Amino acid sequence: VQTVRYRESEEYGQHTDGDFRQSTLMLYLTDVPEGGETVWPRTEPPVRLRPRRGHAVLWYHIDPSGQLLPEANHFSAPVERGTKWGATFFIYKKDQKRDEIRWLELPVSR
Repeated sequence: VQTVRYRESEEYGQHTDGDFRQSTLMLYLTDVPEGGETVWPRTEPPVRLRPRRGHAVLWYHIDPSGQLLPEANHFSAPVERGTKWGATFFIYKKDQKRDEIRWLELPVSR
């Protein structure tokens, strides 16, 4: 579990959580009055999900053959008012050994 916090004007640029993760579950811990949406711009139509306390979203990064899904690219829009708190659960590929897990340190930009 990884907790995330975005203050006003903070955002997280477009990225994928990697082909070594099967899926991600994001649990929103706070309501955000304005901004802070999680956005999947490559879906048809693009999806913008507003953070609401107690709500969660699950998305997949790879298809059944292990290929990265372009639609998994996402970003966190800037928080315009309030603070966004979340808990992120990463689900790793079944055949991955514990010592093969690569940790990513991704900066939040203001």
